[in-house]
Amino acid sequence: MDPAAIFVLIAGFLVVVVFMTALGWERYRPRARPQIALPTTEVFIDPTTHQRTRVWIDPASGVREYREELDTTATPLPPLQRPGLHLPPDPGAQPPRQLPPPQS
Repeated sequence: MDPAAIFVLIAGFLVVVVFMTALGWERYRPRARPQIALPTTEVFIDPTTHQRTRVWIDPASGVREYREELDTTATPLPPLQRPGLHLPPDPGAQPPRQLPPPQS
């Protein structure tokens, strides 16, 4: 075989390996988690300050924070898909309809 053809085959093989490695690395690399605390549904009156307090949790570390709830500083909560976390009300939601009683 011609040395130039061998060089082209090896170079092509290396390009394919590098390309596949780059795709594989991106696909299986751990995703960065958000470093923000998320509000939970746990709300209580703090016995020391007598203020309404909400529990916030950092999903990456599990650290819990206790923050005072203020109506004047309340911001809309992002839509969350995890159970136990506070979901904002859906403005387009319809009330549940009444089903007729079963007939015997």
